[in-house]
This record gives sequence, C-alpha cells and structure tokens, in this order.
Amino acid sequence: NGGVTWTYRDLSGYSWARGKTQAVHILSHVAVSADLNQNGKPTVLISGNDGIYYSDDLGANWTKCSGAPNIEHGLWVYDTTMASDRIDGDTFYVSFYRYMYVSRDRGRTFTIVSSNVPDGQKCVQIEASPTESGTVILASGRGAYITRDYGATFTEMGDFEASKVTFGMGEENPIIYLFDKSDAKTGLYISYDMGVNWTKMDTNGNNFCGITDMDAAKDELGVIYISTRNRGAFSIKLK
Repeated sequence: NGGVTWTYRDLSGYSWARGKTQAVHILSHVAVSADLNQNGKPTVLISGNDGIYYSDDLGANWTKCSGAPNIEHGLWVYDTTMASDRIDGDTFYVSFYRYMYVSRDRGRTFTIVSSNVPDGQKCVQIEASPTESGTVILASGRGAYITRDYGATFTEMGDFEASKVTFGMGEENPIIYLFDKSDAKTGLYISYDMGVNWTKMDTNGNNFCGITDMDAAKDELGVIYISTRNRGAFSIKLK
C-alpha cells in the first residue's frame, strides 16, 4: 500500500541470512517483479550468503534460485547487482564479476548469457528500462554501458567512472541519470537519447560527498532522488 504499513519478516530461521559476525540480510540486494503472480503478490528475490532466494508470498517462505551466483556482501557494499525487468515480470538480472545471469522464469533458474561483462567488477549497479524489456544499463565503477538484448552484448555510454545509474520518466525516451565519481568529472549527468549524448547537471557545486543510491521518478518528468554517505537524502527537480 505504498509504504503506509509494513509487515516484518523474521529471517533468523534461515542459515543463509546470517554472516559470521552480522546479519547480512540487512545489506542484501532485493529485486521485485514488475507484475503479480496468480495469488496477487509479486515475486521477490533477495541475496543471501550462499546464493539468491525467491518468494512468491511476500517473504513468508523462501526457495533458493538455481544457477544464481553468490553476491558479495559487506559493511560498505552499497552497490546493487540485481534487478528485475520492468516490463516482463518473469525476467530478473544479476551481474557479478564478468558474468551476466538472467532468469526468465521468475527467479527459479538463472543462466549465464554473457561471460564478458565490461570491466569485470565484483560490485556493479544494474538498472532496467521502464519502457523496453531487455534493456539494462550498467555502472561498473569504471564505465557505463547499455544492453538491449537481455545482457548478451554491451555498448559503452560516454567516458565516465560511473558508480550509479538510473532511468527516469522522459518524453521520447526515458531519461538516464548517471553519477560520475572521478575527481576530474565528479557530478550528476543526464542523457535524453539513451546514452548517446550527455549533459552535466548544475547542482550548485554540490557533489553530495558520494552517492550511495539513486533513483528517478517514473511518473513525473525530471525528478531525481539520491541518498548520500553521511550527508542525508535529496530530491532534485530539473528546471
């Protein structure tokens, strides 16, 4: 109901949900299907210590996904390596090291569709298009890339050290927002043509001291939300 009320799910009974020194599920990666199952509930994926698990009943029960990798967790891991396709409710993506994994059966099984993901970083962010199934953008920490064939091939977008990317509502195409973490180009960038051309956004000299997460409104043009490392959360409206 849009966050009005919340239901707690106790994961302490699952051995995969606990690390050696801390409850890892507080730092797990989560993805939610774009549509609902026949029971009226979405499929939810969550990463554990020994793989990825799915639930069709809002977390009451969890089953391990077949073929999915073990995603690295840790106290300072802010990156998101798992996403759901925003058009096809059956499809989920996981990027880890040089491999792109895709599930086309609501997380039951994952297969490797590419063993040559650019840069090969352990922790990357992936974000699925809100308008086109199979289109995913990836921030590797070194570069920014787009795939339009479910992760089989990637094309570089600009010259960035991209650590965060997201899609927002656009006119002809969805808008892509990107955070470049390099010393020379630190800042937020925007593309109206699916990553072909980029413009640096004017943020009044604020680089937000590092962005830990970023999203953009899918139903309102030019609205971005960011969270930062020890500097709070911000919403930005393009002029």
